[in-house]
Amino acid sequence: MNETTLLLAQLMGPVLLVMGLSGLVNKGMYMDWRKQLTGKNMHLVFMGIVEFVAGIAVVLTHNLWGNFTEILVTLMGWGMLFEGLLLLIATDAYGKTAGKFMMPSLIKLASILGVLLGGYLVWVAYL
Repeated sequence: MNETTLLLAQLMGPVLLVMGLSGLVNKGMYMDWRKQLTGKNMHLVFMGIVEFVAGIAVVLTHNLWGNFTEILVTLMGWGMLFEGLLLLIATDAYGKTAGKFMMPSLIKLASILGVLLGGYLVWVAYL
């Protein structure tokens, strides 16, 4: 496996895994966050800056499309870049739209997806 892929999988895997578990355990917290997304708030702008910078860093260092792990890491980088861009350019619209999708069933689905993808990356990177 490419060294950069391994490093990014070691970083992204545990984060996704813990975020997914958090979503399954703390459903109420994410539903409360929904209320905050619909108002004007600077934490979305800050989140956009962090996500945009992280996405650019991944894309610049890891735009690889070889095996499944490389593709997954690269897609996550592009996803961070585009989501960060949306958060910076269309903060209010993003917050209102995201707030509409914060339903218990979708939070559970996203959390399960996070556990599966994070678990896969941890397995590939650490075991």
